[in-house]
Amino acid sequence: MNNKKWKCMLMALSVAASFGVVGQIGTAVQAQETEQEVAQAKQAEGTAEVYLSDMEWESAEDGWWQVRKDRDVNVHKIVVLDEDGQEVSFEKGLGTSGNATIVYDLTGYGALRFQAQLCLQADSEEGTNFVLKADGKEFFSETLHSAARIVPVDVEIPEGTKELTLENSNGAASVWAEAKLICDRSVLDRLNTIALQPEEPSVEVGGTVQSVLTAYSNGKELLELPEGQYHFTSSNPEVAQVDEATGEITGMADGIVEITCEAFDGESSCSASCNVIVGEGEEGKTWMVSSPDEQISALFFMNQEGGVDFTVSSGGKTVIANSPTGLVTSLGDFTTGLEFVDAQSEEVTDSYDLIGAKTSHVDAVGEQLTLNFTKEEVPYSIVARVYDDGMAFRYVMEGEEGSEFSIQSENTGFMLASGSTAQAMEYEYANESVAQERESYKLRGGYCMPLFYQTQEDTCVLISEADLNSSYCGAQLLGDGTGLLRVTFTPEQTEDVVTEAPFSSPWRFAVIGSPKAIVENTMAETLSEPCKEEDTSWIEPGTVDWTWLNGDLRHTYEDVDFETDALEIYKSYVDFAAEMGWEYQLLDEGWQRPNTDENDDSIYKGYYDWTEELIAYAEEKGVGLIVWAN
Repeated sequence: MNNKKWKCMLMALSVAASFGVVGQIGTAVQAQETEQEVAQAKQAEGTAEVYLSDMEWESAEDGWWQVRKDRDVNVHKIVVLDEDGQEVSFEKGLGTSGNATIVYDLTGYGALRFQAQLCLQADSEEGTNFVLKADGKEFFSETLHSAARIVPVDVEIPEGTKELTLENSNGAASVWAEAKLICDRSVLDRLNTIALQPEEPSVEVGGTVQSVLTAYSNGKELLELPEGQYHFTSSNPEVAQVDEATGEITGMADGIVEITCEAFDGESSCSASCNVIVGEGEEGKTWMVSSPDEQISALFFMNQEGGVDFTVSSGGKTVIANSPTGLVTSLGDFTTGLEFVDAQSEEVTDSYDLIGAKTSHVDAVGEQLTLNFTKEEVPYSIVARVYDDGMAFRYVMEGEEGSEFSIQSENTGFMLASGSTAQAMEYEYANESVAQERESYKLRGGYCMPLFYQTQEDTCVLISEADLNSSYCGAQLLGDGTGLLRVTFTPEQTEDVVTEAPFSSPWRFAVIGSPKAIVENTMAETLSEPCKEEDTSWIEPGTVDWTWLNGDLRHTYEDVDFETDALEIYKSYVDFAAEMGWEYQLLDEGWQRPNTDENDDSIYKGYYDWTEELIAYAEEKGVGLIVWAN
């Protein structure tokens, strides 16, 4: 065998051997990859995703307007561009102006990682900085310049982090798209809190009613507690007995009883209570007022702390469960320790005309109940009304006319019936956000009034306020994640309310019934003071063309000169209104001169030279002008 043949044979053996080694290496790599996949799968099984937009932040400040959940800063759906210039939309995320600080409490979440898609909605010359901080210490940062770029983020959250901060700075409108936490499920799923309410607010002597228990995890999700992890007790078995395991309540004698549930999951425990009226209740501590058609009933009763709670039913079913009332003032805390004086009942009627509304005339008939109390000799009253389409109540404080006092807080609350679903707009002072559908237990943080919800029995409820005036401040609804919405001062009210006697708070009201009843209700008008304008003949309802809906001049025309160009643009709007047969043209922000007087803090002052000409032009076209004023 010559050398050439030996070389070929050795080469063949070498190649064959190499294939064997490579095969072994390939098999080892595949095994390693499989092990990693298995490990990742096991880890995934033990984790859960929680979107930040589904959590309630500790605080959120935006340099321009307001941080938005699942919307961009302009309250639009989140749509951005990728590197190919193609539109990409996201259902979840946090929208900011590019200058914002958002803080979350991570206690109880078992947060392991943070994931998001970072996006800009406009190019930023200086660059928009995205920063993450754990308990004040930075652990991630990224700077974006181009709007046509989406940057994925997946970073580990430092162990033991209690507070997570998201910051944007120096930039354009930006989005933390799909921002979420990857959490340890064993921590996230632990029992956090429970809520308890009776299926119906009262029970007859000898009758039964079922307790409704709702349990929530650290991640604020519903928990199914196995039998044996909770038990019920009654504060007075002589008034009502409760089945320790099932929570079924049996009425034994007239009175008020507190039902308590203790729940536990091995790691944590918590309790919740609710009151149930049995039979006629307790004299001097239980009061009911019903609508003229007897379909809606409001039940007020004194709790064990001497405060007054209420429930509302429609057709016998709970629509508002045990809810608190009261004011905390410089004259006293009227949430506890009240002494009952007397109760007065009467029929109330209102008959009035409406201008340009859903109806031209209203005849409202309701039943009114006034509950008079004292606390340390200071008189205090709750005035409640029930109509065929809902209920309302307010607080009244008598005293020497003109005497000043302050109100530190309000204790009113509305506990939504278990299983309700709400259409809720997150609070902002301009009421310019978008309502989101939320289960009652997911209502956490501040919301605007009115707020709409629907019970499991498909009864519709609309919560709002009426007869608000300068003697009090505006309010928001603050959810705590159990279905309770508390009426609190708006964030703009940073100090106590200073008012004077005699004082009547705004009405807190709930329209109750079908969708038709909600749409057609005039309860806010009925509960408010009559029109103070004696001559209303000049008020002529009509259709309005609104410049803001088209972006307004300040946004639509980037190079518009209000001194020289605005008149012709506004005339074209007037022409359009006239062509459409619309009665009015609304001029939004920008029609007035900006204020240049340093000694005057007004935003606008004075008028442009063309103002009178525009008024005359609109009058000639038969179009009335309405203006927005700050």
